[in-house]
Amino acid sequence: MDCLRGQSAYEIKIRVTIAASGQGRWQEELAYPADCDASGYAPVLVVFDGTDNPKLSELRDAFISHGGQAYIGEEAWTHLESEAGPTMGLFVDNYIRGPLDDLLDQTPTDLPEVSLLLKEDSIHIRVGTENSQIYRT
Repeated sequence: MDCLRGQSAYEIKIRVTIAASGQGRWQEELAYPADCDASGYAPVLVVFDGTDNPKLSELRDAFISHGGQAYIGEEAWTHLESEAGPTMGLFVDNYIRGPLDDLLDQTPTDLPEVSLLLKEDSIHIRVGTENSQIYRT
């Protein structure tokens, strides 16, 4: 949980990627809305990057199915600014949205291929065209 506001429990994310399931915490992410609901709070998902993918849809559906709300992309910014009010809305625009939009614009969408090869005495790692080995003793 990133923020409690009244009976709303907010989960705020810059983005949700397809790789989210590979981080080992995906089931925890999906359990969050149910935990909120069981505790008497309405789960609210806020995701600033609205790039659609199956994991984002699955997470949004989990929040909604447990009586929550989901604000994604431009809706996330609109929600945040409306909740902040006019003065804090200017702060959000100038010091949060602007820098975050710049960061997202610079983030590559195509990541290099990653491979790991575990051998008896070493681990071989390749990221794109770069190779590295870690030897075990």
